[in-house]
Amino acid sequence: MNNPKTRGIDVDPEKSKAIKKVFEMFTEGNHTFTDIAKYVYKFDLKRKNGRPLHINEIRQILSNKFYIGIMFYNDEYHDGNHKCFIPKELFQKVQEEMERRTKHFKKSYRFPFLGLARCSECGAAITAEQHTKFYKTTNRKCTYVYYRCTKKLGPCSQAPITGFEMGDQIRKVVSDVVLPQSWADHWLKFLERDELAEKQSSETTIQNLKTEIQDVDRKQNTLLDSFLDSVVDPDTYKQKKNELFETKLKLQEESAKVEKTGSSWLEPMREFVNCALQAQKIARAKNNCEDLAIFAKRVGSNFFLSNRQLSAEYKKGFSALRAGGDARSASAFSDSFSLLVGDKRIELFASRTPFERSTGDLIPVTTLYFITHILRILFMKLISLNTWGGKCFKPLIEFIKQQSLNTDIFCFQEMQDTISKVKQYRNIRANLLTEFKQILPDFQVFYFPVIKSFDDEANPINFDSTTGSAILVNNSIKITYQANYIVSQDQPFPKLKEDFSNLPTPLQFINCQINNKQYVIFNFHGRPMPGNKLDSPERLEEAQKVKEIIDQKNEAKILLVGDFNLLPDTKSIKIYGKNMRNLIREFDIRKTRSNLSPFYGGPNFQKYADYTFVSSDIKVTKFQVPDMPISDHLPMILEFS
Repeated sequence: MNNPKTRGIDVDPEKSKAIKKVFEMFTEGNHTFTDIAKYVYKFDLKRKNGRPLHINEIRQILSNKFYIGIMFYNDEYHDGNHKCFIPKELFQKVQEEMERRTKHFKKSYRFPFLGLARCSECGAAITAEQHTKFYKTTNRKCTYVYYRCTKKLGPCSQAPITGFEMGDQIRKVVSDVVLPQSWADHWLKFLERDELAEKQSSETTIQNLKTEIQDVDRKQNTLLDSFLDSVVDPDTYKQKKNELFETKLKLQEESAKVEKTGSSWLEPMREFVNCALQAQKIARAKNNCEDLAIFAKRVGSNFFLSNRQLSAEYKKGFSALRAGGDARSASAFSDSFSLLVGDKRIELFASRTPFERSTGDLIPVTTLYFITHILRILFMKLISLNTWGGKCFKPLIEFIKQQSLNTDIFCFQEMQDTISKVKQYRNIRANLLTEFKQILPDFQVFYFPVIKSFDDEANPINFDSTTGSAILVNNSIKITYQANYIVSQDQPFPKLKEDFSNLPTPLQFINCQINNKQYVIFNFHGRPMPGNKLDSPERLEEAQKVKEIIDQKNEAKILLVGDFNLLPDTKSIKIYGKNMRNLIREFDIRKTRSNLSPFYGGPNFQKYADYTFVSSDIKVTKFQVPDMPISDHLPMILEFS
């Protein structure tokens, strides 16, 4: 923007970021000029008539040397003194991509599908050629394009395919992943609500961190006053000052990280929805073979030609839409949204307000299936939590409802169940497992009870009740094996001692297959005694046994979660973490116990008890331990792939 006061050029911070993003998108090679025009339209970069920029205008933007500090005036180039926000290396890559596309268009504009597929018989590349045929009856010539195997890797019997057939089959690949507008509207609404919930959660976390920073400032001032009053000697003052400084620095870094990152899945999901919406326009447009080829690469890979038939491997998310596309094409209804309307409907508890739930504005079950399935393909989500027997039942149950839409696996400790009609004794929910089953109907339940007819103070109770651990897994995940262990020497259902010294320590695990990968997920609840959460011979032996069980599963990706009842610097935790990533330490988590703990703020309060360990081959996209009043423990929320 021209600044009349300084007679200089000011850079618009929002639009400059958009332009830089455009350059980055173009270098990826799978975004068309139309994609870019639609993207910059959101940042008010459009024509005077309000329509998106023309592709020629996008070309001018991508080749404008102004962005690297060079101005063109009076048919001459001049060095500018304005701020540059496009690196020269990025600009050069864009020019190379522009030249590649222009060269391809000039030399082989009749062959837009070159480089897309390979021959399924011999694995050679597919080339193209044109043939001209003369028709005597009409006295005219026609040129036809054929795609065929190059046969450079050896003899091949595959026959050529015409350019028209090739184009039609690629359009079929694209049209199979079309997302109906009515579905997209619902999905985008869910994303907006989840984004708001994520923002509120982040704001709460940031506010808690700011409170801790203020507490550190107060301690620094008190320390300084003590030093000035000669209460504290210089060496002690320096040591404590450095400790407080490092603590404050870590808190500030953590606050900045939370404020910057946000949720890792919202933007990819929004981009996926917009891409699937665009598929319909791309598939129906005429004479757009170049855009069609680029878009096909966005939704699929590993294209092969076999007997004149094109096959493709759909990318993450689009394979689920293709399944929906097959269902729509088999339906007698012309409107794809009609598939979503029927007698069987389900209310989405997540991302919905109480008012919306009361109005009966229900979302069809098919929409829920595709949303959860696609989110599940994009990433996996696991939550581990010691439920504290459901003592904070209302906020706990609301939390589980909210998380149920996009969570794949729940690992719970201190889970109660009963076959009696008793719902609550003292402040413990006697049938907590049953109540969880009711709000998680699409989850497989693996319950491992180890205590029978005793309360949380080792007192016997007069009705049939059990306590143990539970793993709940979404039905879409294939479980290949499941097992339970008592790690301590005690058997299930002992007569509890007052000090809980004979409390059985349960270890559950499931083998599951996710996206053609094998995962083993362990849910552990370590012994609570001694209450200082320090090492003891029994705890060290327990850790060694658990580690031996885990090491037997070294061919799979491993996750170990739960309430370990240990402090971070103990030898036992180091045993559990051998050859594993300790995410509590890696993400610098400040505490895993909530302020609902009876010892909170006192000298006997321990900030840590719960841990998440993962093998090094697991990609962690997000890990949080939000400070939520749903138990005396905090939930550990892991997103991974």
